[in-house]
Amino acid sequence: MKDILKWLAWLVMALIIVFVAIKLVIPKFVETTHETTYNFNPGELRSQTKIVIWEQDFTLSFTEKKSKKYFNSDWLKFTSSIAASAKGKMGFHIDLSDSIKTRIRFKNDTVYISTPLELTYVQIDLRTIELIKKASIDPTLKISKDSIIQKLDQRAIQEFLEPTLSTIKLKPLDDQEKALSRLTGKPVRIKFSEVPKVRSAIEQWWAE
Repeated sequence: MKDILKWLAWLVMALIIVFVAIKLVIPKFVETTHETTYNFNPGELRSQTKIVIWEQDFTLSFTEKKSKKYFNSDWLKFTSSIAASAKGKMGFHIDLSDSIKTRIRFKNDTVYISTPLELTYVQIDLRTIELIKKASIDPTLKISKDSIIQKLDQRAIQEFLEPTLSTIKLKPLDDQEKALSRLTGKPVRIKFSEVPKVRSAIEQWWAE
């Protein structure tokens, strides 16, 4: 009988020790897990460069004209022209590695990104270029086909940049935000701090 009571006493003591251990260990485990799950490292986002936002196809069509009038008379006005057309594409991106222009904030368990939208490229499909020249009887009126071809990307920026930006502003960034959410384990929201301007985009393009 004494052995049974002694055994029961040891059993009760063992259960108490196990219970106390559980009370002490599990909260620490839960706390550690919680901290690991909600630890946010902006460096993971800073490693992401040139995230594609949008690509836009376009068809460019215009006529380049040059005229000359003699003696201020419409009867002696001569015109030379070249009708040009071509197909192409322009692309846009954001660069999270730009620590100066891109701001990354963590608030209320959500990552907020404020970054400029940038023009990635303007590409003209050379196979689609068509030039139709209407020459003037005045031999001094000349339009260079090469100069027109060289300026096709500039024309594309002038004609299609702003309409494309209007489309992008209405487009939800679900795909990009989901991709970054998978990387961080947090909801991500992207906001454009600025968008390309026609003049600056052309200057940048010619500088490159």
